[in-house]
Amino acid sequence: MKKELNPKKIDVAQLAHSAESLSGTTPISDMARLWGDLALVPRENDHGYGVQWVAKGYTEGDGTKLQIWLAVQATATVPQICQRCLNLMDFPIEFEHHYRFVATEREAEQQDELVEEDLLVLTKSLDLIEVIEDELLMAMPPIPVHDHCPVSLPHQSIDPDYVELAQRPNAFGALAGLKSPSK
Repeated sequence: MKKELNPKKIDVAQLAHSAESLSGTTPISDMARLWGDLALVPRENDHGYGVQWVAKGYTEGDGTKLQIWLAVQATATVPQICQRCLNLMDFPIEFEHHYRFVATEREAEQQDELVEEDLLVLTKSLDLIEVIEDELLMAMPPIPVHDHCPVSLPHQSIDPDYVELAQRPNAFGALAGLKSPSK
């Protein structure tokens, strides 16, 4: 019988040495930082907003020095406000990353400038959901817009309801008319 793995407490070394994978769906409302960056949708109405993810552990290298890796892939559709038409839109985001694990934070800092892959410190209890949330936050668009907005947008720079300042009555001019001539 296969042991059920908790995505919030993964032993990455064990996962990599057994070349196991795990997958699941996590509601976006369970990811507080990501949920806070999204369009205001009440938590009770978050149905349909979930993150589908897959993680697979593996090793690379010769028998004397195996490197531990974790491949993570996730996709989600998140509610955003289109910055062009200001309507709610569902925006798809996804990522795929491979992380190499090192023994200490110091080792990660030393190698960070020398290698292209993402480095994480090996732990007995990795919170995979937190890693996925970090990557989704970085994958979010800085300015979300529809490819084609569902409503037609005005193509003029002046609002027809705008009243030119010159057309408004001058308040001081009206006061000057009330002033009686002095003798």
